[in-house]
Amino acid sequence: MNLNATETQLDAELMQVERYYTLRQKIPVIAIESSTSSVRLVELLESKGYKKSPPEETCVMWARKSSFAGGKSKQELEFRIVKGFDDFQDYLDTAAKGWEDVMNYSKHAASLSKLYQHPHDGTKIFHIVGYVNNTPVCTSTLGIYFDMAHLINLSVVPSWRKRAIASEMISYASQIALTEKASEIYVCINETDKHGTALLLKNHFTSEITQSMYIKHAN
Repeated sequence: MNLNATETQLDAELMQVERYYTLRQKIPVIAIESSTSSVRLVELLESKGYKKSPPEETCVMWARKSSFAGGKSKQELEFRIVKGFDDFQDYLDTAAKGWEDVMNYSKHAASLSKLYQHPHDGTKIFHIVGYVNNTPVCTSTLGIYFDMAHLINLSVVPSWRKRAIASEMISYASQIALTEKASEIYVCINETDKHGTALLLKNHFTSEITQSMYIKHAN
């Protein structure tokens, strides 16, 4: 959002953002850079019913050049981009195992299903599943937005961790991003996620922006 805008312009921009979330049946979430939070914007969000998430949900956006060479796992991995229902079912099942059910998986799956069926606004979405001997072991989703790529939902089945599989998934996603002419690839994780931070540092990401999250729950 344009922090130099007038109150009317900020309100109009917020309405556009909320419409985006409403169309996709998601809870509106606004991320604001913690170091330069605009008092005006915070006051606007609070007046519209938004509440700041607790400190443990503060997130950090990490970035690296898409052209950077990635790591190689200790396994013979085969990556497939989801193209049909069976592939997508593999994605959902593997993502659930990879996240160890720490999230509300039913909503997560429904959200991904909508995203898979309806790429929108000129963006490109790639759901990726990694296999070892035809067994799905890892997943991620890569969104391409103009010259930027955003990697989300990176997960590895617990029994397959500590084999550099996540690093190779990042490398594969970076290759896609480069092919799609996205110069940088971003990953957003919680500030308190030590394992995620170690993984990104190992793969030569640098922290770009620490963000506070403002969420508007349904009445």
